[in-house]
Amino acid sequence: MGNVEFFKSFIEVFSKTQIEGGFPESHSFVLSALAILFGILTVICCLIVALSNKSCRAMGIVAAIFNFLNAVLMPAYIKSFHSTPFFKVEYIYGSSQEEVDQLVTEFYANYFAEAIPGMLLVSLVSTLMLLAFIFTLILIVKSMKVLKPKILPVFALILIILRYLFVGPIDYIKPLLQNGATVETQISQTVLYFVAITLPIILIAIGGIVAIAKKGKAPAVVEVASEVSVAETSPAEDAAAD
Repeated sequence: MGNVEFFKSFIEVFSKTQIEGGFPESHSFVLSALAILFGILTVICCLIVALSNKSCRAMGIVAAIFNFLNAVLMPAYIKSFHSTPFFKVEYIYGSSQEEVDQLVTEFYANYFAEAIPGMLLVSLVSTLMLLAFIFTLILIVKSMKVLKPKILPVFALILIILRYLFVGPIDYIKPLLQNGATVETQISQTVLYFVAITLPIILIAIGGIVAIAKKGKAPAVVEVASEVSVAETSPAEDAAAD
């Protein structure tokens, strides 16, 4: 019984991180607009880095794809998180053990039918988030070797690690302090998350722009091959010359 009470207390605390009633559809447009805006911005920045140097080309394209997918699927992730019952406690009583077993089976069937779709979507986008982080991290490390000034990719590396450790799309701290999550806190956290994942990419994109600009200003080197032709004169021409 003590374990059940502890589990119920845990669920009560965790439920504060979810918006009561789920994320409202009336605010879905805001999430979608933010996702598209930052998704396009990350793609542009990654492609700039890809174009700036051959060694960054393949990883820049891969990072662009995964960052865009991560961004555009974030609204679905957020809405699924706030509407999915990750944990549930229910007391089941029956007149016989068979009836209890039947009720338990029905409970699990109903719970999984309700929760599994949301859990799968949250897991899928979480995997994309991790892959986007890994590929962006690799892109930043590659850019450190070729882009200048080197302070930009170094600073980007620090920011992306700090982002991964401390900034996610869901805020688990503020709702506990404010006695529950709200639409406003979720939107502000979404903006913070998008800015945090985009800023490191913008920094290396600046380095990419500098590299492309230097290539455009570099003088063209033209190699001219000079041929020396030897004129052959006939014996008659040689005699006439004498």
